[in-house]
Amino acid sequence: IENYSNDNIITAPNTLTVNGTLNMAKDRRIIVEPGAKLYVNGGKITNLCGDTWQGIEVWGRYQSAQEPIAQGYLEINDGTIEYAKEAVRLWNPGVITSTGGIIKATNAKF
Repeated sequence: IENYSNDNIITAPNTLTVNGTLNMAKDRRIIVEPGAKLYVNGGKITNLCGDTWQGIEVWGRYQSAQEPIAQGYLEINDGTIEYAKEAVRLWNPGVITSTGGIIKATNAKF
């Protein structure tokens, strides 16, 4: 995956894995919808120009089980999120009942 000039929306049941560098455009975001997954395995999500991007939104369903099949899921293993205004949000800012997104981070850098 190279550059994105628009928001990147990962829909269920899809998975996006970042092993290298993903360069996000200024003011764009990654959205992980309920039932979708994003893995950052030793990779980096950044903006190489030094501008900020919006960050990752991991959406959830507040009345659903805290399991990846029911919630948006982000797993970072030895990965980096940089130049984001907010590295990760575990909800959809436009929907109060969207809480519940899941993040698992091991040796992550924000």
